[in-house]
Amino acid sequence: MDLERYRAGVEYLVFLALCGRAEALKVLELYSKGLSATQIAKLLDANIYTVKTWIQKLYLRVHPAYAPLLIRRTLPHLKEIKPITNGYTCLLCGITFRRLSSVAIHIMSKHRDLINIYTKRILAKWRE
Repeated sequence: MDLERYRAGVEYLVFLALCGRAEALKVLELYSKGLSATQIAKLLDANIYTVKTWIQKLYLRVHPAYAPLLIRRTLPHLKEIKPITNGYTCLLCGITFRRLSSVAIHIMSKHRDLINIYTKRILAKWRE
């Protein structure tokens, strides 16, 4: 299996786990089980556009045909990852931000090493 085609998708799921985005991961889990965005939105009482956005962001990183497999194979390993944010605060740096998008940018830029470490670990487990 060519794991490089999955790397960007795994990085995105690791990023969501580090950010503590449990709802996004739940949406993607349900999607991987064959539920539609509309069904997921109703089930979780979530905004349909938010649900579609999380799915589309994954599609930007991995081909839609590979997305369900990627999610199913990666989610069990994400349970090992403890979030490094608490709402608007980075727990590693102690910096509090005004917007969630600023927290996400901070994680991607300042804690990219953690994303890379967890991604490598997960892909190594796939090889086993």
